[in-house]
Amino acid sequence: MKTNNFLLLSAAFLVTFSAHAVELTPTENLTATFTSTIEAGTCAAQIQNSSGTPTSAIDFNDVYKSELKQKSKIQPFKLVFSACSGVKSADITANPTSGGCSGADSNGDSFDNNGGTASAVAVELWRNAPDNGNQFSCANRATPQTIALTSAGTTLNMNARMVIAAGRTISNVTTGSFIAPITFVIIYQ
Repeated sequence: MKTNNFLLLSAAFLVTFSAHAVELTPTENLTATFTSTIEAGTCAAQIQNSSGTPTSAIDFNDVYKSELKQKSKIQPFKLVFSACSGVKSADITANPTSGGCSGADSNGDSFDNNGGTASAVAVELWRNAPDNGNQFSCANRATPQTIALTSAGTTLNMNARMVIAAGRTISNVTTGSFIAPITFVIIYQ
């Protein structure tokens, strides 16, 4: 019987010894400094003509009085957003760069001729198709149009349509050149 006690005592001694061998020792404290620059998100934005070429002028070429009356002179273009970073949407309004809105009291939704010689003529801006899409109102810019943005890029299909100015008739239209400088104001969210 003495042999069993000796083995039991040896096992107890080994367990006690191995528990003291893994005793933890304290480590030094580690410090780190984290730096960053906080920036507003943005995208690269450009206007493209119907062929996808970047442009700053949408050219209607010749517009006839009959096309104004029928509202049939439409020119498609695009607002293209790419390389978006830190943004999910954008609020867009269209403002006359100079000049104003069509109509005797400048209260029309279309943008008036400013710098050209034709009278009683204006241009409408539409997101998607005229009359079925959403019109960018010249007179009521308090409510922007909101679009979702992706990092892969977003294209907003637009149409410009030549029309008779608000409150005018075809008999008020005179021939000549037409210029309507318009600025798209984009606020990223």
